[in-house]
Amino acid sequence: MARSFAEKYKQLPKSTSQERQLKTVAPVHKTHDLNEQDRQVIRSFWTSKLFSDVYLSQDLPAKHKDVWENEELDGFKNFVSQIESLAIEKKLSNPEKWNETQTIDYWIKRVMEALGWSQVSGDERYIPEWTFTVTQPGGTKSSLRPDLVYVNNAEEIELLSDDRRSKDDRLLQARNDIILVLEAKYWDRLQNYQNIVDLGSNEDKKRSDVKPDSASNLGPGGQVLTYLKHLKNDVPARNHFGIVTDGKTWRLHHVDYPDSKYYEFDLGDMVSYISHGFLDDVGSRRRKVFLEASKYFYHFFSKEALFSPSGQELLLDLILKKSKKYANDIEEDLRKRFISAMTLTCNAFAGSKRLPTEQMILIRNCAESFIFNLLFIRNCEAKGVLPQSPEYRPRSLSYLFDCIDGLHRFDPQKTPSTNEQSLKESFKGDFNYSNDGSEIFKKILHLTKTIHDGDYGLKIKGFKESIFETKELTFIEKAPIPNLEMLKIIFLLGFTTPPQPIPGRRFQQIPYASFTSRQLGSLYESFLEYEIDYTDSKIEYTGSDWKTVNGLHPFSWRDFPAVS
Repeated sequence: MARSFAEKYKQLPKSTSQERQLKTVAPVHKTHDLNEQDRQVIRSFWTSKLFSDVYLSQDLPAKHKDVWENEELDGFKNFVSQIESLAIEKKLSNPEKWNETQTIDYWIKRVMEALGWSQVSGDERYIPEWTFTVTQPGGTKSSLRPDLVYVNNAEEIELLSDDRRSKDDRLLQARNDIILVLEAKYWDRLQNYQNIVDLGSNEDKKRSDVKPDSASNLGPGGQVLTYLKHLKNDVPARNHFGIVTDGKTWRLHHVDYPDSKYYEFDLGDMVSYISHGFLDDVGSRRRKVFLEASKYFYHFFSKEALFSPSGQELLLDLILKKSKKYANDIEEDLRKRFISAMTLTCNAFAGSKRLPTEQMILIRNCAESFIFNLLFIRNCEAKGVLPQSPEYRPRSLSYLFDCIDGLHRFDPQKTPSTNEQSLKESFKGDFNYSNDGSEIFKKILHLTKTIHDGDYGLKIKGFKESIFETKELTFIEKAPIPNLEMLKIIFLLGFTTPPQPIPGRRFQQIPYASFTSRQLGSLYESFLEYEIDYTDSKIEYTGSDWKTVNGLHPFSWRDFPAVS
């Protein structure tokens, strides 16, 4: 379970008593005013398997400043005010005991009101459990019943509720009039969904108020995608996105993507921050972080974000397109970086001695397995296969990536001594960094073993099958890679130059969550096209390209001869 805001912020300075006098929305602040510690806390509230996480964290605030930095927009300002009030009310409640209907009535409808979708009373623009019938390919009829559907105008509710019309007429009307489908669960059910079968009578009790439909046997994402499939409209654009929520966790799905691809925000964690009294004054650091985190909820789940009366392209549509293009554009660059990383890894394992052919083949295979292991772990973390818990986080590969992407960044174009001073700050909470140490290499090997064997304390079941052959692992364990070389390898695998300039950054993390299985397979296959060999001159990687220098370099790459 994610840490509460109270735990995340216990290390931050508190405001003075004078600073606590005001409780209004903060004046406009710029995203780059936040430091790296602030950014990491903000990043902990959301995960994305639908959009590129790199685009969301870096490009979105920089390229859409007109929306992102304007905290005086009426919709956003109203959301902040209402969510603060709701957080105080929630503190006096006990949502863990709510069933599904109570979660919808006491919390979800109220949050949706704050997001601009409807008034809870007086101007209702939603229909609870709206039922419609569809005919399956085999001719069988299925009854579907989303928990909530929203419309733009209150009079459309009467039209959609008219049971005298044929099912085809009602469905056609719905595709034009329904602007959002929401599937709800009882409080905090989504994070525990995989273990739900073990809850027995408690699960039955919390769901005794629920009327099943033809999609109820699917997972939460499968349910909302089933509804979207039948309600999607292209002209004007309607119901391309849908929401699944248990009140605490909110997920955004897209009709053209599988149920495993979604954007997720932990609203329960954010409101805990409010209820612990962390908002302080309008100019406080904590409030700035709260407002920035709120944008990653409001600009993805609000009516303003998900509905256009004219059907014109939404910002989220643009982000989705950019995310796909992001991964495609970076694929070739990443292929080159993988080859460079292989060269560095081979050299690190080989040392300075000229080796016989048999030993060279072993080193090549060890380097390939080592690089692919890093790729495998990074991809599993990016796509949520490995846990996102605070217990796992300090051991993760993502943590290493963030350490060298933080305030004290690793820069391959700086001298080793300059990097060493910066990196001492980055890792001072973990170990005493030196370029010649091997702590990073050992952390990666320990992480590999944990993922292989499993660790129930970290909620890792274990993959059991290893990427490494026994002789490869035996060799690698006896050939530790120095920290500086290890960071060069990680940098090559994890960072690239932004397609377009980002203020204050020359490099950005590679969005592994956006890569398809085909792309990752293609990257791995590129390894098979090369073999290692000696060169007559030494080459060094400068962070952007290779250059020839004096001396002898043990390994280079050459095209593998074609098999006739």
